[in-house]
Amino acid sequence: MSRFSKDLLKTYFEPWDNVKEAIAQMYEENEPLRVEQMEQSIQQYIQLLEYGGTEVNNQTGKNEYILLPLNGTERLEFIKKQIHSRYAFVQLSALFDETRKKAARLSVTNKS
Repeated sequence: MSRFSKDLLKTYFEPWDNVKEAIAQMYEENEPLRVEQMEQSIQQYIQLLEYGGTEVNNQTGKNEYILLPLNGTERLEFIKKQIHSRYAFVQLSALFDETRKKAARLSVTNKS
């Protein structure tokens, strides 16, 4: 079984799946608790990236998270800086979705 299998990654995606609608509602209602919920979700996302591991980027020579989508580093920084903005929520939601797709691709190509 690949370490990117749906079953192994479930513990990282389920918490987000369980709170994303509530966070969206908090942004609609300008609820201050949304920031705390977002911070927890950002930490969960970072744990997911860490679980996936890193590899050297051939173009930059730097270590990068394997599961991080295109422009993921910049997008994650935007989320952290603009956490009060609904756009931070939209970006975090997109990162979780894109990371889920990338993990699914990797689970098929890296059967180990």
